Amino acid sequence: MTAADETTTRASTPGIPWRRLSWHFLEMVVAMFIGMAVLGMAARLALALLGHADLSDRLEGRVVVMTLSMGTGMTLWMYYRRHPWAGIVEMNAAMLLSFAVLLVPFWLGALPESAAMTAGHILMLPAMALVLLHRRAEYANSHRSHLRRR
Repeated sequence: MTAADETTTRASTPGIPWRRLSWHFLEMVVAMFIGMAVLGMAARLALALLGHADLSDRLEGRVVVMTLSMGTGMTLWMYYRRHPWAGIVEMNAAMLLSFAVLLVPFWLGALPESAAMTAGHILMLPAMALVLLHRRAEYANSHRSHLRRR
């Protein structure tokens, strides 16, 4: 492909950065759900085998298992896609903080358990989108542009 062809291709697809941002976001969400399904099930099984199945009866226990499971899936995928550690940590922090801020109103009795869990899942997505937009130069590019880790 010549430089002129490449310029024409770019000019004819003006939404590529937003499509790439959306694609990156979707990839992370899918990785989180896979992590939650696979690792969450393994964690619950391990807790049951160790005699601590009651930890998942409390909201705090479910939040810990869920965020670690989802975060691990997302971290593995982002590492595979060669994202820098700073971006991986920021994305995990956004996910975790979405739930952490809801624990205080839950503990004070101002927020029922089901509402805290639902709101945490809902808040997680815009919090992650904010990190994605903060690092849009990284996420708007293809994965091939990310530097190789040493």
